[in-house]
Amino acid sequence: ANVIITISDDDAQSILVDPAAVTIAEGNATGATVGVSLGQQPDRDVVVNLAASDMGGATVEPATLTFTPANYATKQNVKIVAPQDNDTANENVQINLTAAGIQSRSVAVTVTDDDTQAVVVSANTLEVNEAGTGTFTVRLAFDPGASVGVSVISADTTVATVNPMVLNFNSANYAAG
Repeated sequence: ANVIITISDDDAQSILVDPAAVTIAEGNATGATVGVSLGQQPDRDVVVNLAASDMGGATVEPATLTFTPANYATKQNVKIVAPQDNDTANENVQINLTAAGIQSRSVAVTVTDDDTQAVVVSANTLEVNEAGTGTFTVRLAFDPGASVGVSVISADTTVATVNPMVLNFNSANYAAG
């Protein structure tokens, strides 16, 4: 007698990443490399799409990886870099890996910002005639991310005074000067 047996495969395809988390410095062209492979041999080509949750915080290349039944277990390298930005904040970005019919994975990316906030003045010296006025501009080098007050103080108020004494900056006006 012939018996028909159906075998149900209980192995689920998975996207493997190594490492699952990286820390990179802003503006460093070397960035970090992550290896990606599949957990099981597929019966046809599998395309894995890669995208950053915040392109201003980190970028990933290539944008797609193709795995075949022959190369599914071979790690394909992905490069993650953090471009320069105009703030001083560290950032957390996710690199999302997706493929049709497979549970998505992500790589946690911590971006260490390399910028240091600075007050930028239009002139280091200012000549003012007695009883006269003079003007200079003040701005911040980078987006403060919140409201920031900068005090402007005269070293000798019997010789010169300043007005206004506090300059308020935010993300909209920090570079205006």
